Amino acid sequence: MNHSKYLNILKGLFYAGIEAVEPTSLIHNYLSLEKNILILKTEKDYKLFNLDTFDEIYVIGAGKASECMAEGIYEILGDSIKSGLVVTKEAKYFNIGMIHVMEAGHPFPDERSVNCGTTLQVMAHRAKEKTLFISLISGGASALVEVPRVDFADGEEVKLSLDDIVKVNKLLLHCGASIEEINCVRKHVSMIKGGYLSAWMYPATALNLILSDDELDRIDVIGSGLTTYDETFFEDVLWIIEKYDIKEKMPEKVMKIFKWGVNDKILETPKSEKLVFDKTTNVIIGNNAKVLNALKNRAIELGFKPIVRDTWIKGESRAAGRELYGEALKIKYDKTRKKPVILISGGETTVNVQGRGKGGRNQEMALAFLEEIERNPGDSQGIHFLSASTDGNDGPTDATGAFASSEIAQTAKLKGISISEYLSRNDSYTFFDSCGYLFKTGYTGTNVCDVQIVLIK
Repeated sequence: MNHSKYLNILKGLFYAGIEAVEPTSLIHNYLSLEKNILILKTEKDYKLFNLDTFDEIYVIGAGKASECMAEGIYEILGDSIKSGLVVTKEAKYFNIGMIHVMEAGHPFPDERSVNCGTTLQVMAHRAKEKTLFISLISGGASALVEVPRVDFADGEEVKLSLDDIVKVNKLLLHCGASIEEINCVRKHVSMIKGGYLSAWMYPATALNLILSDDELDRIDVIGSGLTTYDETFFEDVLWIIEKYDIKEKMPEKVMKIFKWGVNDKILETPKSEKLVFDKTTNVIIGNNAKVLNALKNRAIELGFKPIVRDTWIKGESRAAGRELYGEALKIKYDKTRKKPVILISGGETTVNVQGRGKGGRNQEMALAFLEEIERNPGDSQGIHFLSASTDGNDGPTDATGAFASSEIAQTAKLKGISISEYLSRNDSYTFFDSCGYLFKTGYTGTNVCDVQIVLIK
């Protein structure tokens, strides 16, 4: 079996995982309609929504998978949906029935994000007790919808601008903060995140269907917790800012709001005891674990022994790539194994950007993996690696991820391209583009973090 066939196996495994979290199918797995009773079926029980008791149904949402989720909802409810708005990164349609589809900025919010966030705010404020909201939330929502915070204290009003929000986001993404830390700060500069969307929808009934891009499926982390209470505080925000030494780079207005918050001069984000959450149902309909399970089953069908890593891949991308290479090497020299192995993992890493190159966390991980292959040419024969994003978009690039193997390291050597130099300036996209081993799928319509697949002969 030649090199290209091994890479095709990795691609096929990836697509099998994507199929398992196709949003429209997931909606149908959880929701059905019988005699005007909307039935929510979870792994544990059922919940019934008698549509005759509601005067109107609105469908709203945000995230990279929200449009495909809306297609599933429309197939079930059709014209009984009065109106709606879902916000995504790349839209296929302008409308799905009466549900409007809009595009907005990602990975950073833009004017469209604010316009969409404000529109959702207006829709929610119109809600009545006999209104049913069906919210569709997935990864990416944090950037796609935004309403900058406005506060008043000490006789002064402070209005955050979009530029303030973007600067905060960039500082957090570039300093290497974890997604939990990033979301903690995001919630405290926003009036839609951290449970505020639920607060707006009350006293309506809200059924929130969520595609998870979080390790522990924490609803308060996914999309920065649009529909659930926030467990973080202004004190946590200041601790994160001090931890990464970015206080002096923060906008002055932002720091003023944080200081007001610590001194109890302004309101905290909504907490668990708030009445606004009493009529809210949050349900996780898909996650990274579904992808890994599908990869495992497909690997067995292909005659491989699957090993699913039981810990989430996180932290710095290049460190994770090196760690996975070490695990692959141990498996290769395990004398007890009788079959070729597929090592499977999932997660989401970060890149501490120090250079001016182009890339994403998956491409960076693949390049670090490739550097280890280059350092150990004899031991690395027969090891093939793919790291890819389930949404089809790795960082600010058109790539999904990248491959690594001895053959690719040899290609780079023949072309006179230095792996370590490209890695040092965070220029993984340019490297793999030059070698011809970027993985591009286009927009997948789903989003449940990243997967890493190692094929070991």
